[in-house]
Amino acid sequence: MNTTHFQKWASDKPKILAAICHSFADSASSAHKLLLNVRDDALLQQHFTQPSLQEWLSFYSKHRNILQPVAELLGHSGSFTGTLFDRITAPQSNFNPTTTEDLEIELDKLTRETSGMDYFSCYLGLLEDDVPAADETLVKKCEPAMYFALKVFIPCWLYYGKTPGHLLREARQKNLKSLEQLILLDSSIIFEKKVSKIIHDLRGTNQFQFEKLITAQWRHPRKEYLASKLKGLFAGKIAAFSDFYGRRLTAPEIRELYDAMARDNKEGEIDTQLPESDEAFKKTIQREKKFWEQI
Repeated sequence: MNTTHFQKWASDKPKILAAICHSFADSASSAHKLLLNVRDDALLQQHFTQPSLQEWLSFYSKHRNILQPVAELLGHSGSFTGTLFDRITAPQSNFNPTTTEDLEIELDKLTRETSGMDYFSCYLGLLEDDVPAADETLVKKCEPAMYFALKVFIPCWLYYGKTPGHLLREARQKNLKSLEQLILLDSSIIFEKKVSKIIHDLRGTNQFQFEKLITAQWRHPRKEYLASKLKGLFAGKIAAFSDFYGRRLTAPEIRELYDAMARDNKEGEIDTQLPESDEAFKKTIQREKKFWEQI
């Protein structure tokens, strides 16, 4: 992991804050890759057995049934780390570097540790069989929830900023935009009792909307500008976390972080997937920051 330019960006900032923000910024790229991968049903079916319709639809009303076993599986595989937060809250911090070289070593270590906070990379690892051997019973128990999390829950949250249950509630209230968004992610939702009635009734009252919803089964959410959207989303997360930490990062500082990471990754001198104008980027951060603050 080359962090030369990131080190320069972080030189006048609290090191733990800098390392965590690096992880958040990096999450945008792994989230983008994950969303593109899970569009492929064949790839998911290589790793997971499709649950029954009854169990699948039950996840819409019982999100705990998804999150708890998923967290258990990822925790068992060692993908999540609590050591960083132990160090943040420890009465006596070990973070006492005395020279510039010590600072660089410590920051590099922190940056590597916080890479475990990039949960989207953890999910990608599951699709790439990059999980240490675990209890087969645990893996089998988590399989239906993980399938739903990858196929519906995570994409719904990243694309629309809502949980699947929230979107389904809107769809049941005949919000056709929400219903179309849901079908784009999960065609099985058309078998949900209230949803199937809404679609059936549209056949006789609004043929255009009926056909639009039916054909949504073979389409996906638009991927144009998706990378840019996700970077804006996580820029908002960086801003929200820096406020919480007590050292607010400004929009220019967050842009400089993305630019530094682009140089470290040999992607160019600047990150071209961010809004070009500073004002547009500032507005993006303000909008997305509200999303993270309400979670």
